[in-house]
Amino acid sequence: MSAGITLSDNALENERRQLAAARRKARHYAVQALYQWAITGNYLADIEQQFTEEFDFRGTDTGYFREMLHGVPADLAAALDADPRVRAA
Repeated sequence: MSAGITLSDNALENERRQLAAARRKARHYAVQALYQWAITGNYLADIEQQFTEEFDFRGTDTGYFREMLHGVPADLAAALDADPRVRAA
């Protein structure tokens, strides 16, 4: 080991990388699911169920996936309600 680097430093770095990878995978699936929602208009719950059943979610931050899948449409609806100029964009 390098001077000044402890086993706990390596463990923390490894944990940080695993979290980053889990979030990257969650973003990947969320973008695909949101695209499907935008194109098909299917219910978010149905899309979420389809994705979690059909794709390998091991190593995925599923909470983050759900947060984005349900949060983006909610934020969009709030933006549309708050500022009619958003609709014209």
